[in-house]
Amino acid sequence: MIELDRYWENPRWLARGRVPAGAYSIPFPAGDVRKLDVLQRASSDCYRSLSGGWRQRVYPNWGALPGDFISPGGSTSAWAVAMVPSGIPCIGADSTVPFCIDPPYIPWDTPVAAYVRDFELPKSWAEDREIHFVLEGVRSCCFLWVNGSLVGYSQGSGLPSEFVITPWLGSGKNRIAVAVFAWCDGSYLESYGAPWGLVRDVYVLARHKGHVRDVWIRAEKGMGEAQFLCEVTADGEGSVEAVLLDQDGSIVDSQSEYVEAEGPCEIRLHVPSSRLWSPRDPYTYQIQIRKGKEALPYTVGIREPFDKKQWEWGILQPENSRTIEELWRLLSALKRQNRSAIFLKGTADPRLVELCSRIGLYVVESADIQIPEECREIADDPVWREAFLERMTRMVERDKNQVCIIGWGAGADTELDGKANIKAMEEWVERRDAERSWQPSERTRLEESNGIGKTPVGWHRCREALRQKLNIWKTEGIVYIEGEEILYTFHLGRGAPMQLQYQGMNMMQRFPEMVMWEKDGKPVQGWNVHEVQIYDERPEKLHFMTKYSLGTPGCRPVETGQAKWTFQPDGGLYLWISPQLCRQESEVALCLTVPQWMERLDVEYCGSAGPGHSGQVGDEMGIWLSNVQWASVTNIAGLGLYFESDRAMSIRLQDFQTEDGVERRLYLCPARTKGKDCHLHIQPILKDDGGVCYEAGGCH
Repeated sequence: MIELDRYWENPRWLARGRVPAGAYSIPFPAGDVRKLDVLQRASSDCYRSLSGGWRQRVYPNWGALPGDFISPGGSTSAWAVAMVPSGIPCIGADSTVPFCIDPPYIPWDTPVAAYVRDFELPKSWAEDREIHFVLEGVRSCCFLWVNGSLVGYSQGSGLPSEFVITPWLGSGKNRIAVAVFAWCDGSYLESYGAPWGLVRDVYVLARHKGHVRDVWIRAEKGMGEAQFLCEVTADGEGSVEAVLLDQDGSIVDSQSEYVEAEGPCEIRLHVPSSRLWSPRDPYTYQIQIRKGKEALPYTVGIREPFDKKQWEWGILQPENSRTIEELWRLLSALKRQNRSAIFLKGTADPRLVELCSRIGLYVVESADIQIPEECREIADDPVWREAFLERMTRMVERDKNQVCIIGWGAGADTELDGKANIKAMEEWVERRDAERSWQPSERTRLEESNGIGKTPVGWHRCREALRQKLNIWKTEGIVYIEGEEILYTFHLGRGAPMQLQYQGMNMMQRFPEMVMWEKDGKPVQGWNVHEVQIYDERPEKLHFMTKYSLGTPGCRPVETGQAKWTFQPDGGLYLWISPQLCRQESEVALCLTVPQWMERLDVEYCGSAGPGHSGQVGDEMGIWLSNVQWASVTNIAGLGLYFESDRAMSIRLQDFQTEDGVERRLYLCPARTKGKDCHLHIQPILKDDGGVCYEAGGCH
């Protein structure tokens, strides 16, 4: 039996031996300046994955843990082999907290899973390296041993836990042992019976002595050029270089400063001709912080001003054990529905947030706070304050450099707003990251006296209540996150591979007079209905997004098209296309690079070429357009389809016959767009000297 301090029942003791939270990145060797990719972290010589097969055995309680499994000589050959990351199904998964509620205590018979992995350090890692062991996600708490010595303790399911293990490592084989508790005092904050264990990736990093510990990058854009302010903190003094690269990998600026061991240094990087980041044009830069033999890459951007009322929300419950390809397909599906923002209900995999910056999705990230009704008093208890705050601080510190993040939140539980510990989280965010907003829950709902969906109230009363609430949103600048009472929702449940809810902010712009839900001609009390009828002043029925499933095996998302057209901007598709023109004798070819996330693009083509001219568009990889007829700009010329391939490719309009000095214009917009005068357009112009130029713009 192993002697353990009962940290798992003490809300004041949240970690032991854990490295303080910092911005997420992967170290690379600091060779020649080139673009580095944290999503391809396996390509770094400073990284080694420990995901894969681990020896595992589940014990009925912590007292049953054997004393020898943590030592290199301990026999675990009879143990099962478990793949990491993965989760162990939770008993009572349909309950909010699957045990008797008595915070901060948990049952004696809480299951404990013991994990063991033997490994050798790469020979290329010199002895002067500092070795860090990283658990990207453990549910719900864990103890860590290296070669029989206790290294530390951590809790917080969706948050990374990093430990320096150098003092306990030896030459040759080393043993890492982890004991994971199914529940701990933190389970009262999470309130769901999700699978537990080592639920995200595990790896080790080789850091150089005196390495950069944390970087905070903020974009500043004035009347002239833009600049990035880099605040660098290191474990040792020395020269630090910051290198700014554009999306093509070309160096834009480079500056150096000397950092002291006692405090951070500031480095400013200038962007003479900056390009802004937005969901329709997610242009990102990379900043490399280089110190000694190590380089840390960060994906950054200069976010353009945005109109909160035009966001289209998808609410996503982050899942564990997803590959980069799975995360990309998930976010691509949201983009194909014209979504521009997601609300993460819980701390997500850091690579998912990185992908949101690259694919172009606004993100409001929420800490893992979901307290059962029976013990919500802990949200006002000062004993629990540090437990609340730590979940917020670790999340913010990890993702603070991501350009896609536009707000932080404390979950979707509307009953917690105004509680003392939630207020402390909000105040900390306002001090630490004042540029981003705090996203409350309660203020996004209607007052109970005028609630839509809570009581069957009359047409005029509902309409007035909605108007009042919309005025509050306008004056307070609140992001509309949850909309059961006003719009619609659907929920796949805990048994599905993912949980999703969708709301349509743009629906309030298109149907400003929608006032209540009805089913079978009668007012509906509550929101748990399968079909919603929304009325405007005409009135006119609108059916959409019922029993929709995304990412569920065997389910065909038949309503995807409805979502796509429901959430498209009135002026056309939010899509930025980069054109290239080349001239060969009497032929001009227009190349369009289409974003990789587009599976299908329905567009109308118009041009000013004379009658009789036509073009056939094709690609040997399967991307194709057909029946492209060039005619007067006042007429719809043709309809084309674009289908997804493995990579972003160019669509080429061939046989586009032209004469020098003749202006050509190509319009792209959804085939069902409502705004006849609002198109995304590309306007190539043939100049008198035979050269070619173009103008490109968004919806206008």
